[in-house]
Amino acid sequence: MRRNLTILLGADAKYFNGKTVKPTTADAKPGYRQYKIALAFSYVGSTARDFHFFRQDKGGYWSHKRGYEGYIQNTDAGNFKIYDPSVCDRDFGSGYEPHNYYDFAGYYMVTY
Repeated sequence: MRRNLTILLGADAKYFNGKTVKPTTADAKPGYRQYKIALAFSYVGSTARDFHFFRQDKGGYWSHKRGYEGYIQNTDAGNFKIYDPSVCDRDFGSGYEPHNYYDFAGYYMVTY
C-alpha cells in the first residue's frame, strides 16, 4: 500500500476541490495556500487495517480527528501536545476505534 500511497492520495485529492497532495519532509514549510499533513497506518497481521491523518496547525503543533464523529484534538494518545507526529504516541488502544498507528508513512504537502 505504501508504494502506491502518493498515487492514491493524488487521485483522491481531485475530489476535494482540486487540492494536490505531494510527499514532503518534516522540515518543509508550507507556502501560500498550503498546509502539511502526516499519515500513519495500523495493521492486523500484515494487512493495513486503518489509516490516520494529522494536520500541522499554524502554531506548529499538530492536530487530528479520530473517526467519523470524533472531535479535533491537538494531543496524542498519551494526552501530550503533538510536536511531531512521527514520534508522538499513536497507540489508541482502547475506546472508540482502538488502533495502534505504529507505522508512520510520512509527511505530505497539500496545496489548495
